[in-house]
Amino acid sequence: PFHHLSSVRCVVVVVVIIILLGGPRSVAHGAAIQGSILSGEGGDHVRDVMLLDVAPLSLGTETAGGIMTVLIPRGTTVPTERTMDFHTLEDDQRIMTIDVYEGERTMTNDNRLLGLFDMTDLPRGPRGEVDVRVTF
Repeated sequence: PFHHLSSVRCVVVVVVIIILLGGPRSVAHGAAIQGSILSGEGGDHVRDVMLLDVAPLSLGTETAGGIMTVLIPRGTTVPTERTMDFHTLEDDQRIMTIDVYEGERTMTNDNRLLGLFDMTDLPRGPRGEVDVRVTF
């Protein structure tokens, strides 16, 4: 399907767009392209194509008010690592729950909860002055 395109750069853009759109069909397209690259049977059409794995949905955590704070935006090539600092919301707060969501909606209750864990034994201090560094 790519033989009408004039440059490899266009092919890569098309492949990335297909994968970003998601769905079983894009997975099948990606697998077929990767197979033709690995087997050497794709010829000039796919010789210089490089497929990248990307995060199909944004990954983030819930902040005050149920807001989805995105650490890894949709379409980011993986593997990747992103870090963000969060601070306590209460004086002498000893526990902070870090929940991991995937999705594109502003509110976490509209996204999918993947898991959660508690950061315990935080140092005592006024709200906003104790920071927790979160890395996805």
